[in-house]
Amino acid sequence: MKTNVIEKLVERYTSKPKSQWDEAQIRNSLLNPFWKALGWDINDPTQVEVERRVNIREHIKFADYAFLEDGKIHFLVEAKSPAHNLISDRDAIFQLKRYIWNTPRVYLGILQDFEEFLPIIVLKEPNINFPNVGLLKNRYMKYTEYIDRWDELVELYSREAVIGGSLEKLLPQKTKLEKVTEPVDRKFFSRLMEWRKEIAASIARRNPEITDDRLNEVVNDLLNRLLFIRVIEDREIEPSEILYPEWKKWQREQRGSLWAYILDIFARLNPKYNGTMFLKHSEDPLQKIIIDDRPLNNLIKNLYYPSPYQFSILPVEIIGNAYEKYLGYVLRTTPKRFVKLEEKPEVRKAGGVYYTPKYIVDYIVEQTVGRLLEDKKPKDVRKIKILDPACGSGSFLIGAYERIMKYYIDYYTKHPKENKGFVVKTPEGGKKLSLQLKKQILRDNIYGVDIDRRAVEITEFSLYVKMMEGEQFRSLFGEAILPDLRDNIKCGNSLIGWDILDMGILPDDIDERNEILAKINPMNWEDAFPEIFRKKMSKFHLITFEVKYSRRSKDKNYREFAELLDDEQRILVARAIGEKVKDKNYKVIACSIMPDHIHIVIADMGEEISKIVNEIKGYSAYVVNRTLKGAVQGGGRQMHLWAKKYNDSILDTEEHLFNAIEYVNNNYAKH
Repeated sequence: MKTNVIEKLVERYTSKPKSQWDEAQIRNSLLNPFWKALGWDINDPTQVEVERRVNIREHIKFADYAFLEDGKIHFLVEAKSPAHNLISDRDAIFQLKRYIWNTPRVYLGILQDFEEFLPIIVLKEPNINFPNVGLLKNRYMKYTEYIDRWDELVELYSREAVIGGSLEKLLPQKTKLEKVTEPVDRKFFSRLMEWRKEIAASIARRNPEITDDRLNEVVNDLLNRLLFIRVIEDREIEPSEILYPEWKKWQREQRGSLWAYILDIFARLNPKYNGTMFLKHSEDPLQKIIIDDRPLNNLIKNLYYPSPYQFSILPVEIIGNAYEKYLGYVLRTTPKRFVKLEEKPEVRKAGGVYYTPKYIVDYIVEQTVGRLLEDKKPKDVRKIKILDPACGSGSFLIGAYERIMKYYIDYYTKHPKENKGFVVKTPEGGKKLSLQLKKQILRDNIYGVDIDRRAVEITEFSLYVKMMEGEQFRSLFGEAILPDLRDNIKCGNSLIGWDILDMGILPDDIDERNEILAKINPMNWEDAFPEIFRKKMSKFHLITFEVKYSRRSKDKNYREFAELLDDEQRILVARAIGEKVKDKNYKVIACSIMPDHIHIVIADMGEEISKIVNEIKGYSAYVVNRTLKGAVQGGGRQMHLWAKKYNDSILDTEEHLFNAIEYVNNNYAKH
């Protein structure tokens, strides 16, 4: 039955010269029905993701088709017009290999123009000069073979077969696969280390006064900025390339240093990408160093086509995994100014750096952040603070950021009347958050600390890249794009504060002491995050509120009663306050319940004291009225138990706090 469809497609293809077929016609008239015959629904994005963008630079686009199940991509297909011989088209083969290699856990791609069907396996970093590596020539076929080999196509590439694991037949056995595979994150890490050492060697040689700490910092800054530029270029966040034209201009002109051209680019990007990535000229430490042309030229050359890295599709998690290992090494200079990379002692003792796989991150985030977001309104979500106290390259913060973005998309999809431009449609028909909301989430919800300054910078880089996903130039016009994360991501020791100076455990020698302090990098949480701790820092209050119509009350409906709360009623009030305190985790330090008034010494724990008082008054009135059914003098309804007003005395010194506690505890003796 299906072969009849293929026969008709072959007839359609041969009905006109192949020179008259362009790529769009091949896709719509031939490839779409071809894959439909194999059981794939091209119009269902849960089965097939179709690259729908047009007028996109060839070297930054994604594959035309990604075939998937349950969110996992199994293989890619790149469509071409039949103008060239695919099996000998070096550029087309390399292009597809780049797609495959930059897509995690995908090894198979198919180059197809209907004339030819060429499967390709990619297990290692692709090289444009070796096009035949990975070609499955025994699975290659021409359109004239489709009918005779249809059973083979079904057994390998039909949706049912793929879900059943058919593609594993094309790969080495699992044990061997692990040995021969060179994942992109592993290779990217190797490249990072090569670039890092080469750039550092030049800086150390040309800037003899630079310290090792400063050397590590400026190399990290430079790599972060160049990689960020490549990301925004390849993802078309900028309307055209930024770095490449200046690099080519320098090669043509050969006037001045390449470094001067690059510094000029950094300065131009500062007003627009104004977070912590690009700094003002006067604040930028990179402006004060000198770098040779040769290592810069080599680095930039390795970032552009035919580089195997395609930053339009390379996930930030892959870059983060490479950076996680990167953080396990530091640059050291020898007395003769040679540079070497040394593994950190703590990393060496631990047997190396181990990054957390994304599926583990996703699970932990869902069990923590996901549960925290349940049944929350957006105004409540803004108050949530997610902290990773040892953030490394930012993998957990990236996961938390993704989860909160998902919350907003889900919420505004379910409550469209509340969506005031927070969730917008993408050109491909999907949904994404507005840039403003994505920036707001970073500022409101995401916090991190790491003892390593480089980790802080890499975390910021990773969060910026994640924030920019899905953005395009037209959506960013006129905006300052990057939020300043210096108040969110801090460098310091999350376990040791500056009170270590008062413990008498540091050496007396000033130089030795300062060296230790620089190494352990103490941090006081209140100083590092003053806005949060100012809000959450507890104040002590002496709260007094009275029974309505009490002798002490100034209520205009004053009535004189000999006693307003008897012993039974006071016990009920005490129990009610105790229940509310336990339920809400209020910090009550002292309490006395008199016949006509109550004194409470309480720590507000950063909450509004009026809210706490109203909770206590409301619940205790409810309990008393429910139990005694209106037996309280002055009225039987809940709101008639307490006077509306209350007195709040802030206890701002230890003496005031001590005196208030003593006063409340001895209050019975005074009445």
